[in-house]
Amino acid sequence: MSSKVSKKNISRNKQLNFVLYFLAKGVAMSPRFLQVLFIYLIFCLLCIFPNSYRRGIRRSLALFLPQQSFLPREILVHKNIFKSLSISMDMFSMWFRGQGWAVKHIKKVHNEHIIMDSLKNNRNVICVSYHFGNWELLGAYIGSKYPYYGVYKKMGNKLYDDIIQKYRRSCNMIEVPVDDTMQMRKVISALRNQKNTGLVILPDWRPKKNSGHIMADFFGIKTPSTTMPVKLLSMAKSDVVLICALNVGGGNYEVFIKKAPQEIYGKDTLAAIHAMNKEYEKLINLDLAQYNWFQDKFKYVHKDKGKPSNLI
Repeated sequence: MSSKVSKKNISRNKQLNFVLYFLAKGVAMSPRFLQVLFIYLIFCLLCIFPNSYRRGIRRSLALFLPQQSFLPREILVHKNIFKSLSISMDMFSMWFRGQGWAVKHIKKVHNEHIIMDSLKNNRNVICVSYHFGNWELLGAYIGSKYPYYGVYKKMGNKLYDDIIQKYRRSCNMIEVPVDDTMQMRKVISALRNQKNTGLVILPDWRPKKNSGHIMADFFGIKTPSTTMPVKLLSMAKSDVVLICALNVGGGNYEVFIKKAPQEIYGKDTLAAIHAMNKEYEKLINLDLAQYNWFQDKFKYVHKDKGKPSNLI
């Protein structure tokens, strides 16, 4: 049975949905030592048996980090798998335990003054995070400072989507579907005219077929990049920061914040995306194992070799 058929059956089968829901909740609410055992069990299975997940990570690392020799790259592949499992487990816990529990696991914030200075000067803040570290934790952190808008893509399974959206709303997040043009216009207006508000956006998602995208440098390789986030940044007239939450062990995190490059405020979309990617790469280099190297869009890099891709 194909994965697409399996996902469709799960989404339509209410009984199976609820079984999976209570299983997820049980894992999320279990003591830390049981979660760690579960992480190691899944990690061992993914390392022992051939699977597309491990192959995809290995392929992406070979593409974006060609300077690495075989052994260091293989070590990074397995570190990436383990870190991804650990962060996913923490996300499960956050979704069911709420914002208060999530914020308690932030042990340090680097350069928080960058955001605070903008707010003191009555400048709204757009926080840009890639799929790096625990991006869900950023909502809990930012929502503890001020209400904000969050651009999101709905999950295919409504039950799980409702769980995640309930958690995000508890973090003072005002949800904005990525494909809702009217809502996006309201967000831009709010960022221009209101005070002490913000936006969180992850610009490295896979562009839709026939949507506005360009091939922009990412670790020196032309990669499909959606143009919508950068255009949004240029219209919103707010300060932009790059941000991530990195796992430092034991379910704890440190938040890193840095100013975005000046080029992103310009009208040259390609130059803006190049500059943003380049600057965010510095954050990713803090721990390469915590970036999501298993992304659909990376396979189009292999096929197109830098030319505009026919995304599906």
